[in-house]
Amino acid sequence: MNKKRIILLSLAVLLGLTTITAQRTVVSKKKPVEPVLDTCEQLPQFGTDNTELIRFLQENVKYPQDAAKNKIQGRVLVQFIVDKEGNVKDPTILQEVYPSLDAEALRVVKLMPRWTPGYQDGQPVNVKYALPIVFKLN
Repeated sequence: MNKKRIILLSLAVLLGLTTITAQRTVVSKKKPVEPVLDTCEQLPQFGTDNTELIRFLQENVKYPQDAAKNKIQGRVLVQFIVDKEGNVKDPTILQEVYPSLDAEALRVVKLMPRWTPGYQDGQPVNVKYALPIVFKLN
């Protein structure tokens, strides 16, 4: 009986060591973090010119009812990353106005299709971009 317990205990220890080794291997295979530039030689671009960005915002921004009812206006500044592939990543509010206006600005930025990425030394790069979204009542 004692021999069986020792064998089972040894097996459990070996399996445990194998699991720990496998976990260490997985952790060591993390991708290096890509740098994000504040500026670059050629900035990211939405479409071919600013008119496409303005059109996208006009078609997609919906003035929140509570903000309109309370006559709240302002400029929400949203920062995000345009990655090497032109995807919009990690949008955050840099300048708040009112909770529903801030939420609407984030919603619209998350809807954006791919941009043309920024370039540095002829290579696509990850770039921070700040976009003001103005909410104004007529």
